[in-house]
Amino acid sequence: TPSGKLHMAEWTVQLSAEHKPIHVPLSTILLLFPTLDLQQEEHFVAEETQSKLLALQDTEGFITTTEDTRKKYAVTDLQVHPNWTQGRPWGSVDSSCGLQQLREAVATKLGILPNYALVNVYRNGDDYIQWHVDDATGVVPGSSIASVSLGAERSFQFRPYVPGFRGRTESWPLVTTTLKSGSLLIMGPKTNDFWCHRVPQESNTGIRTNVTFRFLEAFPANTEPPAEGSGTANYARLTAMHNNISADEHPVFSHPSYLEFLEKHK
Repeated sequence: TPSGKLHMAEWTVQLSAEHKPIHVPLSTILLLFPTLDLQQEEHFVAEETQSKLLALQDTEGFITTTEDTRKKYAVTDLQVHPNWTQGRPWGSVDSSCGLQQLREAVATKLGILPNYALVNVYRNGDDYIQWHVDDATGVVPGSSIASVSLGAERSFQFRPYVPGFRGRTESWPLVTTTLKSGSLLIMGPKTNDFWCHRVPQESNTGIRTNVTFRFLEAFPANTEPPAEGSGTANYARLTAMHNNISADEHPVFSHPSYLEFLEKHK
């Protein structure tokens, strides 16, 4: 059961472009869409710790992403798969910023210490990340992703993955939550098999720092990098999997709770 203080208005379901958003609690989202496999906790990081972590945005070594405009850097003691941002060692991070303590706090939720952190800075509402599925390449099978938000609130959206250009084809329902400063969102391993997600552009929004913790495998030294582009093999895997699901067995579109909800809100 997700812990922390949850509010009715923080999750919405929009069934199609013609439907108005329907406000529901997270417990309803999980009933409708078990494959979302989410936990949310609003007050995971205390306010006095948030200001220390926000200083991460001034750390040297950020790189700007190519497909959107956020800045990012990684922390890990491993050499990771080339699909992932290579990181600086954990020991090189200033202990006063609180990142190590945050890592340990996340470990208490996940039951194991994550070995990889990706720090993203969204400088204003123009910075975003487009619809995508997180790459499973080089990720420890069956592991979860823990995401901590700091600073400005931003919307976080999910929609079902359907085969297309990296899942960037329109699909409904659209599920939205607000990520508040100090909140934790955990995505279980099923989420990225059946759902895309994004942080959309928003107006009048300040700086947001997001720290995402993962469990990655070491990429052996002197191994030839894959010939295909980043994430290509993962999207090919997803496309093959989804093309083998029959219409009446789809875990999102054919789920009895969702079909009942859809009928109720026609």
